[in-house]
Amino acid sequence: MDALSASLGIPLSTFKLLGTIILAYPVALVYRTFYLNPTEAKGEVQRNLYVITTGLALSLFFSGKDIIHSLITVTFTWTACKLLEKQRALAVAICFLFNMIYLLGGYYSNSLETYDITWTMPQCILCLRMIGLSWDFYDGRHESTSKVEQNPPKDKEPDSTPRSPTVKQPSNTPASFIDAALPTLPPYLEVLGYSYFFGAFLIGPQFSFSLYKRFLNLQPQPKDNHSLPDGAYTRTLRCIGVGVFYLALQQLIGSHYPMLFTTTTKYAQLPFLDKFIYMWIAGKFGTGVLCGISFNGYDEAGNPRWDCLANVDIYKYETATSLTQIIESFNMNTSIWSKLYVFKRLKFMGNKNLSTFFTLLFLAIWHGVHAGYFLCFATEFIDVIGERIGAQLLAPYVQWMYVSNSRSTKAALCRQAHKLFTWFLTTSALHYAVVPLELLLMRETLVAWSHVYFFGTFAIFGLIALGSVKSQLVKRERSAIKKIN
Repeated sequence: MDALSASLGIPLSTFKLLGTIILAYPVALVYRTFYLNPTEAKGEVQRNLYVITTGLALSLFFSGKDIIHSLITVTFTWTACKLLEKQRALAVAICFLFNMIYLLGGYYSNSLETYDITWTMPQCILCLRMIGLSWDFYDGRHESTSKVEQNPPKDKEPDSTPRSPTVKQPSNTPASFIDAALPTLPPYLEVLGYSYFFGAFLIGPQFSFSLYKRFLNLQPQPKDNHSLPDGAYTRTLRCIGVGVFYLALQQLIGSHYPMLFTTTTKYAQLPFLDKFIYMWIAGKFGTGVLCGISFNGYDEAGNPRWDCLANVDIYKYETATSLTQIIESFNMNTSIWSKLYVFKRLKFMGNKNLSTFFTLLFLAIWHGVHAGYFLCFATEFIDVIGERIGAQLLAPYVQWMYVSNSRSTKAALCRQAHKLFTWFLTTSALHYAVVPLELLLMRETLVAWSHVYFFGTFAIFGLIALGSVKSQLVKRERSAIKKIN
């Protein structure tokens, strides 16, 4: 394997990463062929054993002997929940602390100055998955177990009545996290399959155990024709195509604009516009569909949807005109996980900004021990506040462009110009904030930012200050009007 990676000119760790991702596709194809053709070809237990076997094999290929870390994590989490079934709040606290401390210990022991591809990569995915599992177990504490019947009795004949397609109803909670509460703790082998699911154990996405359970017992799949709906292959090929395109783009363009160059004297001597463009470019640059777990019901036209585990909305991300849209369209399942298992759990604080701050702090800690992660998420937090203030300041001047009766050519042109302007500001803020995420170390980040005169930092704090001044002026004006009246 060392010789092959050397002949290809890529590090062994990167070779293993790409190899594991690629191997997951034939694993998914075999599953689809022998376990879903027809859909009743194998039982739930057999499907789960296939997932466990292939998932462990892929994990062993990637991590080698370090697979022991993930096995310890899964076993400890399940055991803690099992032993503390009557004290689920305590189980959550123990599982949360254990998984985070174990992950941070892995980060600390592996790398302090650079990012390395090691066993901590799948471990960070597993960390969230195990914390989410313990929270779901906690949420199910009040539900009656008598109402939950995940498997029909073995002696009961399967319902042969044709099932009509169910239209996907709009919901604030995505399908991957619907009905996530667990009244009873799942069997260890099912938790093992959930943890090592071949299409998501390495780089995600996140989803609840309830989705995995529905995947095993074919709940989301129509059984009237004993086969999966059309569209899975098309969706898979599209995902592969997009992935290959962005990987090629990264190699062709991104490799010529390494972020580390922004810390050099040569970069510092460039004109400001050149430095800005360089940083802008440097900052820029799934298997779940194939096996059926991404099936998400039908749309209103009766077409099957395969977006249950979609993790990136490419169009929305590339055309985003606000940082909020960036957050909503990139690494979506992790964002949803953070919202459900961290942000909403902090509701007792009674302050959205505080809840947002601690959610971002959690994500920074989860990413690693490097200062760059904390600086990146702190910048994101401040940028979102500044963006909100900027939108309020601009609102009186742009509202006329978006009113329903503004169909004139002038309104349309101004609207497009405004969108282009906000897109430019959004991407510039994003790529400025990405610098510490790329460089990881505080010193290198401050050097890179100093070469562009901290434009992103001064701009956002200036915007916040301007908003504060305007707010004070409005208050004084209202106070003066009240005195006159």
